[in-house]
Amino acid sequence: MKKRLLSLSIGLLLAGCASRQYTPELRYVAPADAAMPPATLQSKFSTHLGRHESQSLQILDDISCKPQRVFYAWQSSGQAPAPVPVEAGHVITLVYTATLPGERSCTIYAGMIFESGKTYSVSGGNNVLAGVADYFKNRTCSFSIVDESTKQVQPLLDKTHICGK
Repeated sequence: MKKRLLSLSIGLLLAGCASRQYTPELRYVAPADAAMPPATLQSKFSTHLGRHESQSLQILDDISCKPQRVFYAWQSSGQAPAPVPVEAGHVITLVYTATLPGERSCTIYAGMIFESGKTYSVSGGNNVLAGVADYFKNRTCSFSIVDESTKQVQPLLDKTHICGK
């Protein structure tokens, strides 16, 4: 009787775990019907992060208010992800998130207008160019977007109001 009760209990626990609905994270894809050709964004996030560190960049859909992942770096991946085409010609809301040792984390919202045909890079956390750390400094992290043709840091727009709030 004990074995049957134990088997039934374990079966119910496993069924409960398996029935939890998993919603995969949305990946950003530049709209195919955009008015102009996209820009290109490449990651300069560190590929040698520690066990309790991660960095991500998402683009927030201002209509649905759903974030769409562009880049995610966690632990030591060893290689940078492939560049991603991004919509150009209007303000896009970027969401940079970093987790750091000691259960610290930060999230920064900023706007950016990408120029069609240009290539940009994003860096953040401890991997920022000298003098860039003051951009949207948030005690524990910062991020920047650099125009790769000029090597100039691009101005980021303050996005304190997101998703119609």
